[in-house]
Amino acid sequence: MFTEKIITKVGYLETTLPFPYYNQLLANINENPPTESYSRDLAGQIENEKGLDLSYIPNEIKNIIVNGCHQYVNLFGHSAMIRRKFKNYSFQFSDLWINFQKAGEYNPIHDHGGDMVFVIWLQIPYNLENELNHPSCKNSNAQIASSFQFANIINPYSDRLNSIIPVDKSYEGKMILFHANMFHQVYPFFTSDEYRISMSGNLQMVFEK
Repeated sequence: MFTEKIITKVGYLETTLPFPYYNQLLANINENPPTESYSRDLAGQIENEKGLDLSYIPNEIKNIIVNGCHQYVNLFGHSAMIRRKFKNYSFQFSDLWINFQKAGEYNPIHDHGGDMVFVIWLQIPYNLENELNHPSCKNSNAQIASSFQFANIINPYSDRLNSIIPVDKSYEGKMILFHANMFHQVYPFFTSDEYRISMSGNLQMVFEK
C-alpha cells in the first residue's frame, strides 16, 4: 500500500506587455546598448550576454512584474514563505541581463538565484513553422527547435509534457514569471542570421517583521 506524502502544484504566468511600454523598453536598449559582459554569471552557451541596470525598464513594466510576482505567490505559493516566520513581504529586483542569441546557440538546463524570475522576449527573428521544417528538427520526433522548456513540469494526467513554450515571432512583447528554482532551458534556432533578444531578471522576496 502506497501512502501519498506530497502534492506539488506548480506553473508559470504569462502576459503580453502593453505596446507603448514594450516600445519604450526597446527604445531604451537601442539608444544605450549595454556593453558589460554578463556571461560568467550565466549558464548560457551564448556569446553575447550583457548586464543591465533597472533604468532600462520603464516603471510601468516594473510594476507589472512586481504585481505579477504577488499574483504568482497567491496562486501557487512559494517555498520562501515556508522558510520564514513573517508573512509581510515585498519584491526587490536583484539581477538583470539581456541575451543576444545567435543561430545555433542555446541555454542548457539551469535555474536562477533569488526567488522569482521574469523573461521578456524582445525580438524573435523567425517563424515556428520554418524552424520545425529545418532539417535539424524535421527529422526528429521531438519537434522542439527554438522553444523554451521547463524541465520539471509534467502533467500527471497526460502522457505529454506540459512544459514547452513554442517561442517564435508571435512572442515578441510577451513575458513569463516563474519560481527561481524551476529548471528550464532554451533550444537553438537555425533559420535566421539575426539575434533572438530576450531580457531576464531575478527578484528576491524581502520579509518584514
